Amino acid sequence: MADENNLEGTSVEDRNASAAAKQKEYLEKETKLQGDGPFAGLTKRNEDYVYRLNSILTDSEINNEKRDTIINEIVAELRTEQRKGVTATKLYGPVSTKAADIIMGPQKKAAEPSTSFWLTVLDNGLMMLAIFAAMYAVTGFMNKTSLEAGDSGAGGLLTLLLTSILGGMGAALFYKKYGPNVKKEDKPAFWVTLLVMIAFIAVWILAYMLVALIPGPLNSILPAAVYVAIAAIAFVARLYIKRRYNINRTMF
Repeated sequence: MADENNLEGTSVEDRNASAAAKQKEYLEKETKLQGDGPFAGLTKRNEDYVYRLNSILTDSEINNEKRDTIINEIVAELRTEQRKGVTATKLYGPVSTKAADIIMGPQKKAAEPSTSFWLTVLDNGLMMLAIFAAMYAVTGFMNKTSLEAGDSGAGGLLTLLLTSILGGMGAALFYKKYGPNVKKEDKPAFWVTLLVMIAFIAVWILAYMLVALIPGPLNSILPAAVYVAIAAIAFVARLYIKRRYNINRTMF
């Protein structure tokens, strides 16, 4: 029984030694430095990477001088990094990805959505301004007696601005407390949400009615064409701000 155990132990040791020898041979083959050529000093694997990258860049619209400069920089970096066991794929990613980064430039990551309360107020306020200005314009074109330019009232400039600002703040507060990014456990109960919405609408309507009573040139009714211009400017400004700061907490 002891002889069989010794024989079995020797057999396992032989297999381990054989596997280690093959692994060592493979690693030596893979990491053997190339002695000549444009990529001299690179391991076989890294040389193949640079060769394929160079071929893709040669077929692209990049001029030869720029291509050679890039390849030389990569070769120099790889000669240093491969001493630490770092391969080209690990350093730069797949050949196709590296080539695309060089040809088209690194892809910019999308900006994180803005969480600024005041940017949300501005975004929603501009949206309200565009909507109300468009409504005033339509009313002015269709019924000239209801919005007579120069008069004061519900269609006045001050009324338009203040109600738009109030609407923007209300929408921003709503998304801060009840938006889709708020965790379910952090959201108030449904009946609280309903009461808040009713209260806000009531305050909004009351503010609209009170501001409409303010007389004077600041609250004068403008020609319908001016409201069209205000609506267009507010809409374009809102699109710019929304894209510039990646604002997604809005109704539209």
